[in-house]
Amino acid sequence: MHLNNYQLGLQAFEEKRYEDTMEYFIASYEQGEYCKEILTLLNDCFLMPNLEEFMETYEKSRQGITEISYEELPLVFLPISDEKFYIFDLIQNCFCGMIDIASFNLLERKLNFHSMLMADMWDIREMAPYLGKEEIPQSVYAIPSDMLRFASFLQVPGLCERWLANWVIFSDVAIMEKFFQEMSDVYLPKVFVTGQKEIYQKIIWEIHQKRISDLGKRRENIFFSFCIPSYNRGSIVLNTVKKILESGYDSEIEVVVSNNGSTVDTEGYEIIKNMKDSRIRYFEYEENTGFMNNTKQAIELANGKWAAL
Repeated sequence: MHLNNYQLGLQAFEEKRYEDTMEYFIASYEQGEYCKEILTLLNDCFLMPNLEEFMETYEKSRQGITEISYEELPLVFLPISDEKFYIFDLIQNCFCGMIDIASFNLLERKLNFHSMLMADMWDIREMAPYLGKEEIPQSVYAIPSDMLRFASFLQVPGLCERWLANWVIFSDVAIMEKFFQEMSDVYLPKVFVTGQKEIYQKIIWEIHQKRISDLGKRRENIFFSFCIPSYNRGSIVLNTVKKILESGYDSEIEVVVSNNGSTVDTEGYEIIKNMKDSRIRYFEYEENTGFMNNTKQAIELANGKWAAL
């Protein structure tokens, strides 16, 4: 006797072959056969027994991210194991694949120094490949194109811990701008994954320009200090400082110049002293105090977590 997909799905369900169950049911559903029966069985046997855990996970995960209630979420997740979930879209009334949270465990990857901005997408499964196989960005800033569907993923147990631990999620561009403007010690993203790359790069560049022109702001999160003890080499130091500042970093770096009472080639020091750039720290002795003392002074002035001469 030839069994149809629905009957094969029931047989697989009885045998506890849940992945086969889902595949057979999806095939039957997409053919328009036994749709009501399939949705009822999946709801009763896969969704409802786990509903309380989904709701508790979502309430915990959405804090600081979204005010969307659980009842508004358009995607439901049907677990076939602790790590594999089939997805059904309640709005479009269709199945939309599966997510395996074990297949991309960010906790096993090293952190890269750079941060990333992702926009114009909402499906975490599509975002994941951009994050890297061996290293992941230090921080991932995301502006989902569909917040309702993106937020739906927050109900999956274990997903936030494995995938989203270093993410900051914004509901729109304006909130992202406000965040970076107010949190001026947070490092700006340097990698952009978006269909509107130039637009976002312009926004970030304008925030960068504001940061480096804010001379009165105390800087609390400097990662690296370039320490330059110098004597009678103003032109060389000026060229070096310019190259460092052109890197595009702001909150991450500072340039410490200690002028050891130079008497010749001093024009470069004067230019550096008068640069309106928050990343520059300039100090000068009235007269030469010796190489070791000047080197010590440059290092003592540094505020970065790391410093190099």
